[in-house]
Amino acid sequence: MSTKMNGTALNGLTNSDVGFGEGASAALLGAFAAMADALPQGRHVAGVVETIFTGADLRTMNGLHPTPDAAIADILSAAGALEDGKKWSIMSVESATTEAIRDAAASFDAVADTTTTYVRPLAAADVVQFGTEFDIREVASREAANDFEVVLGDAFGAGRSLGAPFVDEAVLASVGARAIVAYRRGVPVATGMSILDDLGFLGIFAIGVSPKVQRQGLGAAVTAQLLKEGQRDGAHTAYLQSSAAGLSVYRRLGFAAAADGITYFFPSDGK
Repeated sequence: MSTKMNGTALNGLTNSDVGFGEGASAALLGAFAAMADALPQGRHVAGVVETIFTGADLRTMNGLHPTPDAAIADILSAAGALEDGKKWSIMSVESATTEAIRDAAASFDAVADTTTTYVRPLAAADVVQFGTEFDIREVASREAANDFEVVLGDAFGAGRSLGAPFVDEAVLASVGARAIVAYRRGVPVATGMSILDDLGFLGIFAIGVSPKVQRQGLGAAVTAQLLKEGQRDGAHTAYLQSSAAGLSVYRRLGFAAAADGITYFFPSDGK
């Protein structure tokens, strides 16, 4: 794993003080594995190639995470054991992906992309005041879980299957998992989820805003709420991965790039 802060300070801390990239990358992998372990349909197999399958309609949450020692034969064998017809990926959390990963990816119809992990220390997390029109509730019922699934699916132009693994009862009952829905005048309009691990890293996931109310601060509101609650629960560092569309929001909330990786997506149509 690599730590890359471009020599800049992050809320008073530099890459010489804390291995933000290494810690966040390990936490990200651990969060995916924890979901796979909790989900009834999930599968998690450790080894020289770690297999994580959550069933989510997201390639990064289904697939392979080879260690630097993995050979091409190990990766191809693990790939052959994945469920057919599902979106999956080979993810390397290192800046320079290994030759074995490149060779294995070449055996499939792959699209390669750089995936950057962003981090934010929580020693002095901002307290965001929400307007009265925003009502942010934790998912604690099947009705709220349904709202989460519908909003997240709409936000990403997908079906409810996209959000189902995040609000599965088994996942929410696991240590450190929290899902929230933002309502405006009683209508669900935004979602977010966090996973806090035993080392104090808070993962931010499933930030989605209904298309009709995007660019109105709702994504920032649910993210800030998760940061606030995570800090209260003992988190010292938050991390996430972002699309280009959401990056400006996270930068305004204090996130900065910490580590790059290479992810190979399968099948290649869309991402």
